[in-house]
Amino acid sequence: MNPRRQTMADHTRKKRSSYQISCTPEAHPPDKITADELSSELQTKLFGCKIYTFEETSSTNDVALQLAAGGALEGTLVIAEKQRHGRGRMGRSWESPKGKSILVSLILRPSLKTRKSSWLNILTAAAASRAMDQMLGISALIRWPNDLVISGKKVAGILTEIKPQDNRVDSAVVGIGINVNMTEKDFQRASLPDATSLRIETGKPISRIEFTKTFIRHWEKTYLPLKKGNFKSLADLWPRLSATAGKLVKVTTENQELIGIESGLDTDAGLMLRLSSGITRKIPDGTLEILE
Repeated sequence: MNPRRQTMADHTRKKRSSYQISCTPEAHPPDKITADELSSELQTKLFGCKIYTFEETSSTNDVALQLAAGGALEGTLVIAEKQRHGRGRMGRSWESPKGKSILVSLILRPSLKTRKSSWLNILTAAAASRAMDQMLGISALIRWPNDLVISGKKVAGILTEIKPQDNRVDSAVVGIGINVNMTEKDFQRASLPDATSLRIETGKPISRIEFTKTFIRHWEKTYLPLKKGNFKSLADLWPRLSATAGKLVKVTTENQELIGIESGLDTDAGLMLRLSSGITRKIPDGTLEILE
C-alpha cells in the first residue's frame, strides 16, 4: 500500500477516541465514504467497531486479511474508493470506477464449522438485498453462490475467505462490491453488458454513505442469529430471495456439469439440484447458469 495514495481512518464508536491520518491535505467530495461519515448514526453493536478507509488499495480483502491475522476485532470494516486488484471467486477480477461503488470487507470470527462457511456469502447477499428493498424499493435476488442480480443483471458480488482451525472458522473476511452509481457508459467501456447499478435501476444518483449505513445495519442483523448457530431464519429466506428457485439451471463444478431444477439449499448452504432422473444432488460449490 502506497501511503501517498491512501487515506486511513480507524474509528471506535461511543466515547473512544477516533482519528484520521492523511498524508496530503484532501477535500472530501460530498459522497466520499469516510469513517466519520459512516460511523455517524450507524446504530450497530458490533459491525463498524473499527473502520479503516482507503483512497486506493490493492483490495479491501487483502487489507482485512492482514488485519485479521494481526488480531483485529470482529466487526472491523475496510472500505476503499478504488481497488487496484479487486477480485471475485475463482480469481476473477472485479473492476469499478473510482468513487462509484461500495467496496467493503468485514472481519468476522463466527466459530462456524468450516463446511458451513458458505452461509457467510448467503447472509451478506440477503442483507444487501434487504437494504436495496428498504432504501430504494428495488428487488435484488441471489444467484448462488455469491452474486446479487436485478432482472438477471449483476449488481453485486461477494468473496468470502476463511482461516480454518480444527475444522472450524477461526476468522473470516467477507468482501462485497456493489455497483452504485455506474452509468450505462461505464459498463459499455468495461465491456460488461450483463451488469447493472443502483443508479441505472432507480434512474437517479444514490448516496453511497446512506446506502452503506443501511446495508451494514442489515448485515449485522442478519449475522447475529447465525453467530449463535441459528441458520433457520436465513434458510427460510432462500425461496423468496433466490433468482433460480424452481428453475432449470446448469451448474459447473471442478470436474462436471449438471443440469436440473434448483430445489433449495442444504444445511451447509450448498445447492440442491433435482436431476432429470429424479435424484437430488447436493453441490457445495460451482458456477450457475439459468437455462430457462
